[in-house]
Amino acid sequence: MSDGDLINIEIQTCKDNDSLTKRSVYYACRMMSSIELKGEKYDKLPKVYHVMFTNFRLFDEDNEYMHRLIIRDENVKFEDGLQFIFIQIPLMRIGDRDIKNLPDIEKWVIFLRDSTDKSQRDLLNHVMNSDEGIKEAGEILMEISEDLREWSRREMRYKAEVDREASRVAAHDKGLAEGLETAARGMKAENIPVETIVKITGLTAEQVAAL
Repeated sequence: MSDGDLINIEIQTCKDNDSLTKRSVYYACRMMSSIELKGEKYDKLPKVYHVMFTNFRLFDEDNEYMHRLIIRDENVKFEDGLQFIFIQIPLMRIGDRDIKNLPDIEKWVIFLRDSTDKSQRDLLNHVMNSDEGIKEAGEILMEISEDLREWSRREMRYKAEVDREASRVAAHDKGLAEGLETAARGMKAENIPVETIVKITGLTAEQVAAL
């Protein structure tokens, strides 16, 4: 970030057999340990955030869609320089709330959740029009989608051209082979030696013998 804080963002689309919470701790600690602090005080350490979006329920304890976790005991906050933010996308409900008044994080969750759902196009447009960052992300997504469609069209055209050329070559080769076999039969009928027929036609001795 512009202030030096570090953020690792993950989007999990399928439940991992390994512990996602331990995974989060592992990678956040790796980010923290990679910070160079020579000659600086520890209070100069930037904050490290590990943000994980999941499209499944990660915590069974409650129905809150977002959890922000820091190091603390029951009564005392120990340190907030290492933070873990988990967003369980399926648990977020907007109900009848005005889109413009939703927190930014909820707008982003809607974008991530519904960007490919055509039935939610009106909702997605409202969200994009209410936030410049999400609008820009939507435009980039459309560009990527169009690039993929254009790539697919190019691949289909290329495949059609390759298939046509392959058919032409196959037909040419078939005609050439039939012509060589006809010539070889004629030479055999004139009692021309097999070795000579092979040299002239390029057929193998076995092919000539089978004619």
